[in-house]
Amino acid sequence: MWTRPTLHLLAFTATLFGAFGALADSAQSLEKTWKICPSAVNARERKDAIPARLMGAISQAESGRWNKQKQANIAWPWTVTGGRRGKFFDTKAEAVAEVEFLMTRGVRNIDVGCMQINLAAHPNAFETIEAAFDPALNAAYGARYLKAMQRRTGNWLNGAAAYHSRTPHLSAKYRAKVVRIWNELRGRPVPVVETAEKTKAEPEGARKRRRSDIDYGRLAQLNRNFRARNGATPAAEPVDAAARRRQTRQKQITEWRQAQARGTNLNVLAGLRQAERAKRRKRELVSFGKRDKAAAFAERRRRQVNDWRSNRRVAFKSPDITAANN
Repeated sequence: MWTRPTLHLLAFTATLFGAFGALADSAQSLEKTWKICPSAVNARERKDAIPARLMGAISQAESGRWNKQKQANIAWPWTVTGGRRGKFFDTKAEAVAEVEFLMTRGVRNIDVGCMQINLAAHPNAFETIEAAFDPALNAAYGARYLKAMQRRTGNWLNGAAAYHSRTPHLSAKYRAKVVRIWNELRGRPVPVVETAEKTKAEPEGARKRRRSDIDYGRLAQLNRNFRARNGATPAAEPVDAAARRRQTRQKQITEWRQAQARGTNLNVLAGLRQAERAKRRKRELVSFGKRDKAAAFAERRRRQVNDWRSNRRVAFKSPDITAANN
């Protein structure tokens, strides 16, 4: 027979094991949630033939949440960004409620889900708010929009930059962020990009790696020289921006003058052709009149000849008839 203390101990043990079980289930559920966005994004990448890990980099840049255990940012499916503030929720229901709350407050610029689709810019992307938080649907629409931007820009990285914004300085900053994450996901070295202020503050020789700035003027000159050697273009093209502008302006003026000259020449040519047509018509009229006179003269001459022949024939036949009667 169980005593009362023993029963209390058994009840406490059962409660303790129940709590541990609930914590284990919660941890397991959380672990599964961390895998939702990467799984959906990777599947969509393969299906739409998008470069591997590129959508993963975009999703991390858009909805990345810090995972202490893995020491990495991982895209989180229940992410809501209203305006400039982003929030991570533990459940889909909480995220949906947040979106509904923001809408009741008049907020329309809301990004949702793994790929942070903007509900104001893409009002017809999803049928319901719940569908917007469906990882597969969210990733599918993000992939479709990314491919549209890639076709517009002609480049996957430029398309990723336009995915975030088409404003040049915003898209350039976002592009650099996506490239950094993409290289990390692919296990490639991340280039060191540092600001001028940080460079000035560092002591001499402190930087191990330095990004090489591109001299676009020098590069253009080298390309021109190369083309000139191949006979494509002359090498004497100015590198200075002011000289280039002057040359372009001079070229425009020359083309305008040539167009004006062409117009004048065309007017003169049209006048000459009109005069030629008038002369031709006059000659035709004169020749037509001459033909009429010649035809009248020929007809008159023909009648005269016919009359002369008729008279001569009658005079010739008369003696014969008289002689026959005798």
